[in-house]
Amino acid sequence: MHVYTGIAMEVPTQRMRKEILEIRGFLTEGLFLALTPEERQALLASSQKLLDRLDALSDQVLVAGLVGGTGVGKSTVMNALAGAEIASTSHRRPNTDRVLLYRHEGVELPRALTKTAVPWHEVIHQADGVRQIIMCDLPDFDSLVGEHRERVLRFLEHLDVLVFVTSPEKYADHALYAFLEGVPKARPNFTFVLNKVDLLFQGEDLEQGYKQLASLAGLFQEYLQKAEVSEPLVFPVSAEEAIRNPVASPWNQFPAFRREIFRDREAKEVMAIKSSNLDREVRELLSRLQAEIVHIDSLGRVLDEFAKQFEDERGEWEKQGQEILDAWVDTRMKGYVLDRLKTLAPLVGPGYGVARVVQEWRSWKGEKREEARPPSPEEASEPPGALRDQLENAENRVLHKALQGSVPASYRDRLQATLGIEGAWEAFSARWKQQVELRLLAQRAPLLVGFRVVQYITYLTLLVLLVMALADEEAGRRFLADPGWASSFQVLFSIVKSLFSMTGLGAVVTFGLIQVLLGAIFYKRYKARLERRARKTLLALKRDLGRIWSGELYRVQEALKDCWSELGEQRKALAKRLDRE
Repeated sequence: MHVYTGIAMEVPTQRMRKEILEIRGFLTEGLFLALTPEERQALLASSQKLLDRLDALSDQVLVAGLVGGTGVGKSTVMNALAGAEIASTSHRRPNTDRVLLYRHEGVELPRALTKTAVPWHEVIHQADGVRQIIMCDLPDFDSLVGEHRERVLRFLEHLDVLVFVTSPEKYADHALYAFLEGVPKARPNFTFVLNKVDLLFQGEDLEQGYKQLASLAGLFQEYLQKAEVSEPLVFPVSAEEAIRNPVASPWNQFPAFRREIFRDREAKEVMAIKSSNLDREVRELLSRLQAEIVHIDSLGRVLDEFAKQFEDERGEWEKQGQEILDAWVDTRMKGYVLDRLKTLAPLVGPGYGVARVVQEWRSWKGEKREEARPPSPEEASEPPGALRDQLENAENRVLHKALQGSVPASYRDRLQATLGIEGAWEAFSARWKQQVELRLLAQRAPLLVGFRVVQYITYLTLLVLLVMALADEEAGRRFLADPGWASSFQVLFSIVKSLFSMTGLGAVVTFGLIQVLLGAIFYKRYKARLERRARKTLLALKRDLGRIWSGELYRVQEALKDCWSELGEQRKALAKRLDRE
């Protein structure tokens, strides 16, 4: 059976202080992304407590705690250690979550214990044999539930030495080992007491009793080793016999146990015990850094995988977006562009009349097409929701991959905030609307001066031909031979005369039909010119909006790269602390 007689190695307090301060720096700078705000605040509070306890290492009093299940005889062990009845029935614990502190009247309570939030009750004694040791009787761990259990576990941070008390009836109890796993203490500072071993010798000869004791102690040590307590320090004792008989039986190791607990410790050894416990808790705090690195690596794999996939599919994403915005421009903007370009000013004469007749006809018949009606400015420039669906699809895909990769929720929230689809869509919409407005403002109704001149010349030529057709040939020769009022009057008279003839009426009708035909031709050519100009405007608008969409996809890609770059810097900072670079 292993008996621990060594002295705990002293842990440099300056190194621990530096580690704690670095961890607090990581916490305050938000480098622990896997933590919720509440968890971060709790760790900050815990690290501050560790700093306070480092400052209190100069306290020379040793704090020992007795932990055990119901009925294992902790109070008896306490009295046997003190050599006096300090744990009497009058000192019974008022609540199951309250810790009993046994302190010599000449020793001050350590500062850390006075600040603990765990309920405790103090018992002052005069047993000089335990003057320099404060003994703490913790509630039975197998009677603790919920919040009480958490409180007792939090109180363990104030203990320097832990004595686990069990008995032949309780040594295999799972509650002991479950409780042991949650204890944040250095394992070399554990002592295990197998109390009530006198039961193994009752009615048995010494040889048989020793066999039972050896078997029981061996099984107990196996259980402890499975609980990751290597070379456990175990003392088979009978505290009750130690109280009754000044001289203990050969099988009763209570004297050795008492010497181990209450042997005179130099100040350096007390400091070493305290600092080793602190170092264990600092190590556990540092383990959160390693967990953060694991989380960052898992998110990095997700980002890398999605970035490659996004790069391969980006051309398809741009194509799909272009198809969406092309359809949107054709259905939502064509009528608006045509309306901004449309004016009857370039049309003159019959062309203008034909245009007005067509407008009135369509208005009267209600045949004006929906897309020809100008939408409101808000409707005209609002980007299609299908593009937003595309962006949200990208966000959902990367978040789904992160979920599959067991990336913590806080990291997924960070990733979602980095992509920022909600805010990015607002900025995208603003750029989209600005481009639409700039393109439309650049469009003005065409003056088409040349087109107007051609119309005037055409109509004037047709009028001259009509006059020539109606004028008398003889009157015309006289006018050409001798221009004057008389000859002009003869020409005019001949024209009027022709108008009332069948030939004249036919010429006038023909002239009117030709005028209407020319007006329709000019109107059609004008519409064709407007549509060509509108198509050019719409094509230019599609190119402009396509560049904006391509830029938004590039932003998503760069956001993923920036997120990984930022996390990579954070990983370097954390890994440097753990010497993992």
